[in-house]
Amino acid sequence: MNYCYRIYPDASQEQTMLHWLEISRQVYNYALLQIKYSGSHSREVHQGL
Repeated sequence: MNYCYRIYPDASQEQTMLHWLEISRQVYNYALLQIKYSGSHSREVHQGL
């Protein structure tokens, strides 16, 4: 069973959501960099990424 919701944010809400998405993108990219540059031991652990 799947549900699909459509939202119609006003300008302020849209800006808030875009801000959240930007922060999430930055955190995700930072985490990827940490995994990439954390050393060979961690690379073996996170090889599935």
